[in-house]
Amino acid sequence: MRDRSHLPSLWQWKIVHCNREPYAFMMSRNIIPALIAVGLYLVLSGCVTAPKVPETGLSIWDTRQDQWVEEPSMVSSLKAADYIVVGEMQLSPQLNDEFLRLLQNLKDNQWLQVVALDVLQPKLNSEENTYLEQLEKQAPHLISGYKPIIEWVEQTDIPLVAAAIPRDRIKSLKDPAAREWLNHEIKDVLDPSQTSMLKGILNASHPSEEQKNPELEGYLLAAQQLQDYFMARMLLALKQNTILVTRAFHARKDLGVVPYIKKSQPGSQIKSVLMITSMEDRNQLMSSVMKMDKQYDYVWIKKPDRAPMLAPGSEAGTQERAPVSQ
Repeated sequence: MRDRSHLPSLWQWKIVHCNREPYAFMMSRNIIPALIAVGLYLVLSGCVTAPKVPETGLSIWDTRQDQWVEEPSMVSSLKAADYIVVGEMQLSPQLNDEFLRLLQNLKDNQWLQVVALDVLQPKLNSEENTYLEQLEKQAPHLISGYKPIIEWVEQTDIPLVAAAIPRDRIKSLKDPAAREWLNHEIKDVLDPSQTSMLKGILNASHPSEEQKNPELEGYLLAAQQLQDYFMARMLLALKQNTILVTRAFHARKDLGVVPYIKKSQPGSQIKSVLMITSMEDRNQLMSSVMKMDKQYDYVWIKKPDRAPMLAPGSEAGTQERAPVSQ
């Protein structure tokens, strides 16, 4: 394996800690605004005609060109990026082969320098478990999705970086002083309309959490923004040609990690890819992808033979809650 000692330390930034008993709402995942049915979409959009959904089980929608594209076309575009942000592999293990092929293609083209996974916590000393052992202990339900990725990266000469923000950083946001520090750090990253949208989405997914403790008003928003800020700072520290695998909402180019990178490095090129499995019928699927033009650059969809609905929740579906860290 390559000597990774040259990689910058990512944990030496300061944040105010709280001595009270903390609780935190960890990475808000897979929270995408409700998607309307294709019929309503066509009524509202007038002359817009939805393109035909490919017959194959695997399809890539290019939101910039508003068309289905082949994998080589997407890879060619991704190679022009400084950073690539991918979600939502932990809910789409059926796409492991496709994602590993993407990593191999990027490596073969001498683009891939670092792989960062937000399901992994940093190992602070050499006596700690391997990443696979860590994942087995802390999140065994994710092993099937991430084991092939971790094994592939460890067998190459590519550094694997743990991109999960330390839990105590999230918990510290219970202290108003910590949130004040964060607000200063992320000032003007999101405009007021984006902030309002993000807060509305989070409140909808956690309708009663802040009501239980009025002192924590704004905590959900701060926790979400701290994670995006932290991952953006990590990518900037790792320099270019890094691919970050995170959750769907953090991969959004309008409200996730991307705006925080752009704020610090305005000229950087970041591409976002959503990888999902879906059991939606053809019309529902087309309606969904056409609503994601401002959220991702590419939507990579696979329709499994037998699987529950794993794509981001629709209006009729059940919206997932962000997990609560005790």
